[in-house]
Amino acid sequence: FDLRIYILVTSCDPLKIFLYHDGLVRMGTEKYIPPNESNLTQLYMHLTNYSVNKHNERFERDETENKGSKRSIKWFTEFLQANQHDVAKFWSDISELVVKTLIVAEPHVLHAYRMCRPGQPPGSESVCFEVLGFDILLDRKLKPWLL
Repeated sequence: FDLRIYILVTSCDPLKIFLYHDGLVRMGTEKYIPPNESNLTQLYMHLTNYSVNKHNERFERDETENKGSKRSIKWFTEFLQANQHDVAKFWSDISELVVKTLIVAEPHVLHAYRMCRPGQPPGSESVCFEVLGFDILLDRKLKPWLL
């Protein structure tokens, strides 16, 4: 599985971001086995994309948030809590990953933004926003990794 976390960027100068505490848990439709020569082409095992997995006969369509191949982050955080994991730390780690990623990207985004608004002084009121989707894997210790 992987997570899709949504971020709202409302300003580049100064950088202002908001983390939405929901999103998607995207489940693979085949049991994961680490890549090897014999399974490297088995997309349902190695990818969680909806556009790929919806074609697998094992794909589960369910409109509720706690069943099926696409689930809510709310379901996942309830699962973490039920299994004695620290949900506050989970969100703190996700926030840290998002902030560090956007700090690295910020100079490039700010340059592009300023190119679209020539003549505007730095720090002037923002006239745009962006919703970003961060795809995240968790390791066995629940450490998030950006895909």
